[in-house]
Amino acid sequence: MGFALSGGSTNYSLAGGYGSGHSDMFQAAIYSSTHINAAYLSAVLAYGWHHVTTSRYVTVAGSDNLTADFNAYDVGGRLEGGYRFVVPGIFDSRTIGVTPYAAVQLQAFRTPAYSEVATSGAPTFALSYEARTTTTLRTELGTWLDKRYGLDRDSALLLFGRVAWAHDTYSDPSVVASFQALPGSSFTEFGAAPVRDSLLLTAGAELSMRNGWAVMAKLDGEVANGSNTYSGTVRLRYAW
Repeated sequence: MGFALSGGSTNYSLAGGYGSGHSDMFQAAIYSSTHINAAYLSAVLAYGWHHVTTSRYVTVAGSDNLTADFNAYDVGGRLEGGYRFVVPGIFDSRTIGVTPYAAVQLQAFRTPAYSEVATSGAPTFALSYEARTTTTLRTELGTWLDKRYGLDRDSALLLFGRVAWAHDTYSDPSVVASFQALPGSSFTEFGAAPVRDSLLLTAGAELSMRNGWAVMAKLDGEVANGSNTYSGTVRLRYAW
């Protein structure tokens, strides 16, 4: 059982310089894992706080810079279980670990009601947004592979990978907005709907040293019809 704290930031921009946004993030999580022989069951509960700023330009009559500043929150949980099999090596090679697993993950993201202000130009086209909570449920079914090599001075190199199928069920990704200058002019904006089925791919390596330090690097990918997402992670860890 343990806990984790993290922070980060994100940025986005629209083509043509018509808008941009920034988010600072803080996350906290508690997790637990138990093993029964080669079987395992892990659970995690996480909370996230996001400070979001947005900026967009409207050039209908002059140039208006409309900005917003608000805090958003999200909570999530994940439950994962699997069983590790040891596959004997071939031609005196080392054994390979094969771990089929299944997981379910739930996340809820809430944005408050907020309004844009004009930092330059006129607020004629400034919008107000209603509060909104969006939920996503993901199920995963796949397999982890791992292979460990012993090195000099009690160090070890772990190679690992994953192939899995993910299915996402999500609430309607929409938000209700209205023009501040036109009371009763509400309309609905629809966000891009996520794909429902995707292929998850992971490849990575971790070097563990005798003094308690470990460094890990991995690449993750989500491949789906019309949507591909790739990310990389580097982690430095010290255990005592």
